[in-house]
Amino acid sequence: MPAERNHIEHGMLVRQWKWPLRLMFWWAMIATCVWVYAIAAHWLWAWRATPQRPLAHIRVVLESDLAALAPLRSRLLEPVRVASWIASTLQDGVLDVCVEAARTLMNWPTRYREGRSRQSEVAGVTSPAVEFDAGAQLVADQLAAGSETLGVLATGTQIFAVRTALYLASLPLLALLAGVGITDGLVARACRKACAGRESASIYHRAKLTLSLVLILGYVACVGAPSMREPGRLLLPVVLLVALAARLQVAYYKKYA
Repeated sequence: MPAERNHIEHGMLVRQWKWPLRLMFWWAMIATCVWVYAIAAHWLWAWRATPQRPLAHIRVVLESDLAALAPLRSRLLEPVRVASWIASTLQDGVLDVCVEAARTLMNWPTRYREGRSRQSEVAGVTSPAVEFDAGAQLVADQLAAGSETLGVLATGTQIFAVRTALYLASLPLLALLAGVGITDGLVARACRKACAGRESASIYHRAKLTLSLVLILGYVACVGAPSMREPGRLLLPVVLLVALAARLQVAYYKKYA
């Protein structure tokens, strides 16, 4: 029994330390998937609009989004700074990943050829010098040449950052209307309790699920929309649906809780 109890306590302790790591891992995976989806979606919109010059179309979309983001102000956060931080962080990370991938694919053969050249020099046969960091040099050459693929990736990342900042800028309005919906739901719940009205667990659970789906799908639609010249057309329905779902969830909560 003591050994089993120690095993159970050890398992509980490990689970308590693991769940933050699992949460961070899944959030990172979801954010990466949404980022890749945003780049793919904007590349598709650009290819359908201008198949010959998709990068130019994506840059036009970025300028339009920046024009929509510039006048926004928030006491909680500065949308322009948030967008700049997200874009710079992702671009630096992607550049590091590209450099390491290129080094993995190219530097090992380079080291092998370098070793062979040294053996040839020892044997008395000269061979041309081989550059050591060929992977980093390849990425640097692609950036200097203005590669279309890297341009689409960088511009799509900036659009993703701007759209994320736009969505975060709507959080104060979302919290305000959600508070109004919760207040109205509490009043409706109090009236239902006083009048012995029926409770509905199905409506409560559906409203709870709808609240999460609206927030997630609204963000996915925001980062993947072809254009955000007028953010209110997309964000305002999301905010209203969140307020309605919060109102229903509170109004149909347990009657005698």
